Amino acid sequence: MMLRGVNRKALFGAVAMAVSLVMAASTQAAIVNFDDVNASAGVVAVPTNYGGISWDSDQFGIWNSTGNGFYPAGSSPNVMLANRLSSGSTTEAMSFSFADSVTFEGMYFATTSTVGNLTYDLLLDGIVKATVNVGAAAGYYASGYAGAVDQVTINGVRGYYVFDNVTYSAGPSAVPEPATWAMFIGGFGLVGGTMRRRLRASVRFA
Repeated sequence: MMLRGVNRKALFGAVAMAVSLVMAASTQAAIVNFDDVNASAGVVAVPTNYGGISWDSDQFGIWNSTGNGFYPAGSSPNVMLANRLSSGSTTEAMSFSFADSVTFEGMYFATTSTVGNLTYDLLLDGIVKATVNVGAAAGYYASGYAGAVDQVTINGVRGYYVFDNVTYSAGPSAVPEPATWAMFIGGFGLVGGTMRRRLRASVRFA
């Protein structure tokens, strides 16, 4: 009886499929759009850890902008997060944070014409990793930064701004969730099954 080698292409293909399944599960983006919060009575406090994010209720509130024409074009309708900057010339900083590091992809912004120098910083352990300039036009402002962050700080001078569709995914150092581990194990089970089938098929008697 002799044993022939396992088909390497089939094995590598199965491994690649398993890895791609795990990567897809671990990098799926979360989009926080505030649409399920009832803000019909005006600005309301942000629920604790809403969207997996820690918000400062003294800085942020959820606002229903229906009929006001003041919302980011292309974002989810009706409800978004809003705040008012000081009326002076001093830059004011407002932050939200994550319990674990994430990859922050971006968010929609809309501002009044009086807002000046609006930016947002991406931080990890209190250190600024990237800064994004927000223009006067309403729209999505991608971060362009793929590294890990645990805090976002918005900086601006005067007036109102709103933001919506806060988009982030699990960071590079995040621990996979149980469902991701299950997919990972299942993928390697597929690899093992492929190897066993190939070995059985390659056995022949002399």
